[in-house]
Amino acid sequence: MAWTIAALSNEVTAAAPYGVTVGTREIALFRDADGVCRAVEDRCAHRRAPLSPGKVTPDGLLECPYHGWRYEGEGGACKAIPNLSQAERVPGHYRIEAYPCVERAGFIWIGDAADDDLPLPGDAALDEFADGMGREGGGLIAYPANRFREALLNAPSAVLVVAQHQIIDNHRLGEPDVGSAHVDVAYAVDLRRRINPDKPALASADFPYALEIRSVGPLDRVVLRGPDGIVAAILLAAVPVADGLCRLVWRARQGRVEIPDLILRDSLDAGALFAASKAAALVRLPSFEKGEAERIPA
Repeated sequence: MAWTIAALSNEVTAAAPYGVTVGTREIALFRDADGVCRAVEDRCAHRRAPLSPGKVTPDGLLECPYHGWRYEGEGGACKAIPNLSQAERVPGHYRIEAYPCVERAGFIWIGDAADDDLPLPGDAALDEFADGMGREGGGLIAYPANRFREALLNAPSAVLVVAQHQIIDNHRLGEPDVGSAHVDVAYAVDLRRRINPDKPALASADFPYALEIRSVGPLDRVVLRGPDGIVAAILLAAVPVADGLCRLVWRARQGRVEIPDLILRDSLDAGALFAASKAAALVRLPSFEKGEAERIPA
């Protein structure tokens, strides 16, 4: 079992439930009376109607929009049925699936199922890295989630743009570091006007910036680093939605206005993907094991 990122924290408000697709699961996210984000299957136990078009009651229950059945989010138990008399109780087996749900680094993380041994995702270093990320967004992209992540590792220019600069996909800075629970890889970034594909620079010192990518668990960290340190950064998750389709959710920060910014493309650059496919040594995502994949040190 492991954690999957389902949404941005700011996408789930106290005003209404929020429906998401995570792989094969349809999930309704909502905030209870204490503001805690809860995750339950997006199907009512009564007639299997979706719950996400419903509402959240003042006492923090998720109410089905069709017949008004109400559910608590911690265990998924049905707590109220409108047509029952005051003398009748809701049967204990009336419930829906509830999933472990935590918030970290501005993302909502969903566990596969209730598991007391499942370590919490992230750590203090991830929280510190995410601090100050004032921009965020999301959107669908017609590409499988894991293939999108491997495209980022092997052809970052197909996924990202560095303003006024060019990511050089065929110039890695050192060898990729591939462990059982992480992948680290870095690429040279050069000024557009200086690029000569027939005579590339050879040393990392010849480039003004380096693009550093670290993949751990469901989250990818991308850093644009210059001589004085980090100048821009993105935390990015590709959430599987369907075959050939994923939803990107991201948070980003930039330093001074005059320095280059990292920008996600609306669609992948096919030319860059084709060129990367000819590389002799493609970087692959590791097969993450339970509890190994959620720590992304800065």
